[in-house]
Amino acid sequence: MLAGIVLVVIMSISLRSVLNLFAVFSVLHACSSDKTSPTNGGANESTAGTAAFGAGGQAPTAGAGGAADADSGLSDQTGTRIPGTEQYDCSAAAGDVPALALTKVASSLRGPGLVTYAPGDGRLFIVEVQGTIYVYDNGTLIPQPFLDINERVVSAEDAYVHKDRGLLGMAFHPNFANNGLFYVHYNPDGQTTPYATGSTVISEYHVSASDPNLADPNSERLLLNIPQPGTDHKGGTITFGSDGMLYIALGDGDGRLGTAVDPEQNAQNFSGLLGSILRIDPAASLDTAYTIPADNWYSARSDAAPELWDKGLRNPFRMNFDGCTGILYIGDVGLDNREEVDVELPGQGWHNYGWPITEGTRCVVAGCDQTGFVPPAYEYQHGLVASSLTGGAVYRGSSIPSLRGSYFFADFETNKIWYSKLNLTDMTLATPVDKTSELNAAQRQLGITSIQNAADGELYLTAYIEGAVYRITAL
Repeated sequence: MLAGIVLVVIMSISLRSVLNLFAVFSVLHACSSDKTSPTNGGANESTAGTAAFGAGGQAPTAGAGGAADADSGLSDQTGTRIPGTEQYDCSAAAGDVPALALTKVASSLRGPGLVTYAPGDGRLFIVEVQGTIYVYDNGTLIPQPFLDINERVVSAEDAYVHKDRGLLGMAFHPNFANNGLFYVHYNPDGQTTPYATGSTVISEYHVSASDPNLADPNSERLLLNIPQPGTDHKGGTITFGSDGMLYIALGDGDGRLGTAVDPEQNAQNFSGLLGSILRIDPAASLDTAYTIPADNWYSARSDAAPELWDKGLRNPFRMNFDGCTGILYIGDVGLDNREEVDVELPGQGWHNYGWPITEGTRCVVAGCDQTGFVPPAYEYQHGLVASSLTGGAVYRGSSIPSLRGSYFFADFETNKIWYSKLNLTDMTLATPVDKTSELNAAQRQLGITSIQNAADGELYLTAYIEGAVYRITAL
């Protein structure tokens, strides 16, 4: 179900324009900027100064060499299983790939942006961008929200002026079954919160003591409050790795080259947090909201903000760890030419992906110096085929054995859906297999905003425009 300005827009402009407006919200953008929350051993970041390029130091190693395929025993070598993936089938793919379909499991939603689950918990949690989270349990969507912070959030559902803003991410603590803690990523309303409108807030909540299907709305504990220079490129994903650390995907803050602020340069400002993957331990320590892992990038380069893990990203709206191998897949949305998927072995951060010097492997300015930049595992060029990447997840279910280890991803504007497989030898994704004709045979305007695993490793998809959640199934 769509609301407010969305309905007006649908009645007043062309379908292509509607898709563009939705694309502005979902996968075209991400963001974050100056840190105001205290940290362990780091000064407040600055938006001034000269951009620092290149790798800067030697990245930590994963110790995962020798395997040519991401399914060939990497988890056995590294012990990198993600908490909550005990039901995943981590065996190698077997058999022929069947015809696929999308099976609807929930509908009548208002702008679903994410579906996820908690470790040790079979329920699904559906995140709506306007600020509500619902529980889907045993085939039923529970009508009362698990968490409703609608009044605290500004979003694309309120008015088009808010564009990419909203409740963008959710992650459960690895020990959620015992401590009841989870985390959210949202853009606040300055009239109802103590934070500036549209900044990035990363907060901790805990589940109600009396009802597991309800969170305590008064339990918020602030971890990060990051000022934002614009309305676009807010990122979205927050997720835990096998190391127990919280990873936070943040875009460049706006995305318009040549503006007075020129916010793309945030992605190469190592003293700032924008255009980055952050890595923190959310546990409070004395008077700090969280602590900093000792092997973050600042341990190798003095100009890096303590929270930095990766840099040089435009809009990593959706990223996911493969629960069996610990490999990180980052879907980074491009500007006007390339979309890219970036891939990291477990423990191998400290990557500079090049934005805004490069867009994928393409120089934004002709003849740019790409020294120190990490190329994408896969990229595709804009055109009639696709133009707005939604990063996805690796299939680890048991119902379609032939697809185990396959990375599914999509394009928001064209509603195309592909799968591919990672080659560890050269860290590239194989030529993707297009499954759109099967998964979206009716050419519905889905607006795919996430593809995520459930607790059993099966894949679910959120359709922002349709207001629905689907499961990927075999015919």
